[in-house]
Amino acid sequence: MDCQYCKLSKLNYEEIESADGIEFAEALSEAKYLERPFAYEFYHQFRCLLENKTVNFGGALIQGEVDKRYQHIPGVGDIPDFIIHLPDSSENNHAVVEFKLASQGIEAISEDLDKLVGFQGPELHYDHIVEVIIGSKEELERRREPVISKAQELGQSIIIVEFDVMSWKARTRIVPS
Repeated sequence: MDCQYCKLSKLNYEEIESADGIEFAEALSEAKYLERPFAYEFYHQFRCLLENKTVNFGGALIQGEVDKRYQHIPGVGDIPDFIIHLPDSSENNHAVVEFKLASQGIEAISEDLDKLVGFQGPELHYDHIVEVIIGSKEELERRREPVISKAQELGQSIIIVEFDVMSWKARTRIVPS
């Protein structure tokens, strides 16, 4: 993935104050990345791999934020960031992918994991569920054990991808391993 599409602007709005008196520089000091740009860049790069035939999932596509409720599937009311599947078929449901910033906390990541597990049920039976957690090395280290513990509690095989924004590298683990 290309970092220039994921990093936020470094313009300094130090002189401007917001309505509640917090300087923009202070308000932006912790928000260097957002989840959506990572997800969009992932989508773009994945599409390039599919279209260039670098990867082949038997005709499967990547689609963003598909609301499965229109198919009247009982108990499925969640909208994942991405699904990799063969549309109009119950075959080749390869993966469901969620992105989350480590800075959003374990509660937000836990909600993602709960959502992902629902896509491995008997109606959808996706082969893989993937949680991509984005943050600094320190943020990722703080979240690692709680995320692993939550994933083990769910009793499903979950692929956890830790994306370090400082090194621009990913570490992948399958829980439980």
